[in-house]
Amino acid sequence: MKRLKFKSYFYAIVISLVIVLLLLGSKFIKSQGKIALRSNSTIIFKGEEAKSNSSINSQKLKAESIKNLYKDGRYTGTSAGYKDNFILDVTVKDNKVTDINIISYEDGIEYVKQAAIPISDKIISAQSTDVDTVSGATTTSNGVKAAVKNALLKATYKDGTYNGKGIEYTTNKFVNVNVIIKKGKIDKLDLISQDEIPEFDKAWTNVTNKIIKSQSTMVDAVTGATYASNGIINAVYNGISKAETLGAVSTYPSKDQIIPPFKDGKYVGKDKEGNPVVEVTVKNNKIEKLDLKINDENSEYLKKAGNSIADEIVKKQLAEVDAVSGATKSSNELIIAVKDALRNAKDW
Repeated sequence: MKRLKFKSYFYAIVISLVIVLLLLGSKFIKSQGKIALRSNSTIIFKGEEAKSNSSINSQKLKAESIKNLYKDGRYTGTSAGYKDNFILDVTVKDNKVTDINIISYEDGIEYVKQAAIPISDKIISAQSTDVDTVSGATTTSNGVKAAVKNALLKATYKDGTYNGKGIEYTTNKFVNVNVIIKKGKIDKLDLISQDEIPEFDKAWTNVTNKIIKSQSTMVDAVTGATYASNGIINAVYNGISKAETLGAVSTYPSKDQIIPPFKDGKYVGKDKEGNPVVEVTVKNNKIEKLDLKINDENSEYLKKAGNSIADEIVKKQLAEVDAVSGATKSSNELIIAVKDALRNAKDW
């Protein structure tokens, strides 16, 4: 009897333990389900967030890819660098930045080599100032980028309506358009008149849409309507050419005129025949003095123009000076020699 009671108690305890374990297991599974659900919902949220960010980034990239309309020429830009202002010239050709020439800087040649030149190359390659800065030279990098933006602002056309006429050369018929510039871009092209040019309607919408989209007249003609296309392009180009820019073109010498930065030192310049003619002393990025190397072979032309040309070059800090009246050939010989010396003095 006692054994039966013991067995009953034993079975009751076992059954109770099983029930408890089942209940705990059920709660554990439910809690795991909730954790899994929360985890999945977080992943889903992140996925939606990523999609949203992707859409925003896409819109941002699209906005940044829209070009402004720039007038051909060289424009000077300035901005604060690491120590003082950067001054540089930006050359624009066919609505593209084709060259960036550093005119003046105070950041030190090491920063120019490390950052200013690479950043300039990146901007030209990307056709955008939205490029990465150089590690360790962030301020100099940003200074160059800001100076380029400043220059391009001057190259931007003023808002307004500009009338242009273009000729379709095979029939000598004209296209008359109004080019409407708004916020520095070609906003709209209005047809004023056209002299019944064949296939004109076929070309008008296609060509004008391309011009507005690319912000350039460098677009392809419509197949089967080449002459009409060219007439439209010529008219738009003529209208744009009448528009003024927000800033004036650069008054600094061009890059091929050999300007600073220079390395300190003394540099010998040779004439066309390879004979030493002048020694140019450079200090602190300036042409300090010119010493003429007069000998029996060059004495005639150096005596005629030498001192006058030398004084003018030191005064202007540039090897682009006017020849001495009555001694043009002599003047040019010396100028060539000074340029030769300054090329050797260039710091990059």
